[in-house]
Amino acid sequence: MKKQQYCFHGNGYNLAKVIQRLLGHKFTQSLEQDGIEFVHSNGRRIMKLVDDDEKLIAFFDVPIPDIHKEDVQFTHEDINGVHKDTWIYEGDSVSDLVALVEIAIENFSKHYH
Repeated sequence: MKKQQYCFHGNGYNLAKVIQRLLGHKFTQSLEQDGIEFVHSNGRRIMKLVDDDEKLIAFFDVPIPDIHKEDVQFTHEDINGVHKDTWIYEGDSVSDLVALVEIAIENFSKHYH
């Protein structure tokens, strides 16, 4: 597969490298057409960084807080009896995103060891 070129609100692939360093060696990257998924060695996804020119977008599969009370949305889906909760960050702050990744790591380790 040809290496995907990502924008991530002007931060490029460097943002994915920062997130990977925070997550550590137990997480791997899955390069998708619309972004990068970060998956634990147990097979569970912790988050997806969505490629977008206009803003930073990240889907988290573990709870994260809404730092500014306007940047995080919560969705709940029930697909064929399987419940899926997603916390979606949409903003322009790399430092906020990094803080949310750090919180997601803590919450992931509490729920999924």
